[in-house]
Amino acid sequence: MSANQLFQPSAKPQPGKLNHFFMVCRVPRTQWSVTEPKHRYPTRADAETAARNLARQTGESFVILETVAVVTPAPDPTAKGLL
Repeated sequence: MSANQLFQPSAKPQPGKLNHFFMVCRVPRTQWSVTEPKHRYPTRADAETAARNLARQTGESFVILETVAVVTPAPDPTAKGLL
C-alpha cells in the first residue's frame, strides 16, 4: 500500500455520535512543523499498521493520534444579543 493510498480522506464525522477514531501523522521535527493527518482509522490496530507501513516506506517516524473528545459549536447561554 502506498503512502497516497493511506492518506485518502475518510468519511466526515456524524453529528450526535461519539466519533472515536485514530489518525497517523509524521513526528514533528521542529516547533514550527505542521502535522496534517488526512485519514481516520476505526481501530488502533489499523492505525498501527498504517504507521508501520508509512515508516517503512518513508524512513520517517510516525505517531498515532487518538480522539479524546469531540467538541461541537453550541450557543453560549450566557452570551447576550444572540436571540
